[in-house]
Amino acid sequence: MSERSIRILLEGMIETIEIIANYTSNLTPEQFHDDRKIRDAVLMQLMVLGETAFRVPTDFRKILPDVEWEELLDQETSLLMNIKV
Repeated sequence: MSERSIRILLEGMIETIEIIANYTSNLTPEQFHDDRKIRDAVLMQLMVLGETAFRVPTDFRKILPDVEWEELLDQETSLLMNIKV
């Protein structure tokens, strides 16, 4: 994967985190819990974040050891397994 492609993935991850922060920054935990649309939107963004993290090459992940890559990858799997249909 090219350096440009990796940069695009990382920028996408940052944007996703900013979107989640924007959705939730002014909410109390109770407001978040009571707003199904916000919860669904955040859930979708977390899945996007996990999928994007999965696409970052393993060798590159080693360059950024402060990022909790495994937690991001496990989070996506956990979210997908616990979606209520």
